Amino acid sequence: MKGIDCSTAVTATVADKLKDAGVEFVMRYIFPKDFKSWKQMKKAELDLLLKKGFQVGFIYQRGRDTIREGYNTGVVDGKNTLQALEDLGVNAKVAVYYAVDYDAPATDFKHIHAYLKGVRDAVGGKVFVGVYGSYGVLEGLHELGSADKYWQTLAWSRGKKSKHMNVYQREIDKPYCGINVDHNDSFGGEGFLLPSKSGLTNKPSKPVPVKKPVAKVSPKGTATATKTKTPRIKRVGTIKVTKVVNYTFIYDRPANDALVVGKANKNAVFPIAGSVVGWYEVIHKDKRCYIRSKYAERV
Repeated sequence: MKGIDCSTAVTATVADKLKDAGVEFVMRYIFPKDFKSWKQMKKAELDLLLKKGFQVGFIYQRGRDTIREGYNTGVVDGKNTLQALEDLGVNAKVAVYYAVDYDAPATDFKHIHAYLKGVRDAVGGKVFVGVYGSYGVLEGLHELGSADKYWQTLAWSRGKKSKHMNVYQREIDKPYCGINVDHNDSFGGEGFLLPSKSGLTNKPSKPVPVKKPVAKVSPKGTATATKTKTPRIKRVGTIKVTKVVNYTFIYDRPANDALVVGKANKNAVFPIAGSVVGWYEVIHKDKRCYIRSKYAERV
């Protein structure tokens, strides 16, 4: 099959052009909805692509080489994957391809294998674990039994093609149908979400229960509503994110398997409520969240 992957959201106009050009599948990035990455697919876009008859592939990539951080990072990203698919309403078992988006040396393969093991343990068989990378990456990780599905890029492959690949990225960053895309061919067993078996959930949103204020009787017997105030988190200082290339992540708790709840760009400043070993407790969206202390400094 002929397909594309892209960082840009596919609109209805672009989808029609892709269809006319013979494109059969579209691969897009997924993250939990609270992550708010500019690359990420939204549910409306997924619904559109399926309605137009495209098969849809899913990509997960937090950083250029985050995938070599090993098992604990894989566990975090596996949990984020399940949340992302839930946010999109996907119930079917699909493949998610985790990107090795650099010229990874063989010395990195054991770390990437450990990362994918962490992903596998976190998703618990609910997702086919795929990997994207060069010829050398696919050959090395296939030998280790790291993934269920394989997507090869021509980049860093030095003209070689792996016999294990399900998808092949043959051209990179080309203007096409109004957006920039990478061109791909697929060979079966890709783990894409099919329009006829989308597994999407369309459950109506549950109404949020409204808590009624408790009536308080005044000395004269007049009932008055008591307003509930959210206690403010006390600020004890400020940090600045400095020791990163572009950004680091904000987590819901100070642990390696914590959920990513946001992104802290380089030079961003955050108020803090305290610290624990290895972490700053930052105040983010009026909640206590956490940034690794090695990436920031007090200001």
